[in-house]
Amino acid sequence: MTPYLPLLSVTIGAVLATTGGFISGRLAARVEQRRRARFAATIGHEVLTSLRHVVATLNEVHDRGDPFGRLTMRLIRSARREIELYERNREAMFDIGDTDLRFRLHDLMIRLAIPLDFLIDESQVIDTDPIRRATVMAESFEIFRQHCGEISPMIDMLRIEAK
Repeated sequence: MTPYLPLLSVTIGAVLATTGGFISGRLAARVEQRRRARFAATIGHEVLTSLRHVVATLNEVHDRGDPFGRLTMRLIRSARREIELYERNREAMFDIGDTDLRFRLHDLMIRLAIPLDFLIDESQVIDTDPIRRATVMAESFEIFRQHCGEISPMIDMLRIEAK
């Protein structure tokens, strides 16, 4: 038995080292995945929080004076830039582990972007019928406002995910 003792010691040492390396690698991967998920949720949370503030100001300005005047249109473009910030970081959102939350976030951002894009495009069109233009812009803005009601609940869900 004595001649095999060194071989047995080396074998046991190799098995323990391999097992330890495997376990530490798995733990490190899990910690890194959680860090990336928190980072993605934090980005989404901050973009939506900023968007919520822009929307609050936009609603105030829209309800006074010319509903689609220069200041309103600047705020609409500002809201669109916040959505573009989300779009630039969209790939990071795949790290959010909750697939339902990830889908709902992306769905909300699309539903916010479409009416904003329409409003921006429509504001640049020279229309011979100002009544038609005012009507379609008001309808699009109302659709945008309806979707904005989902921003605060989404912020709360992302805050929980970011912890």
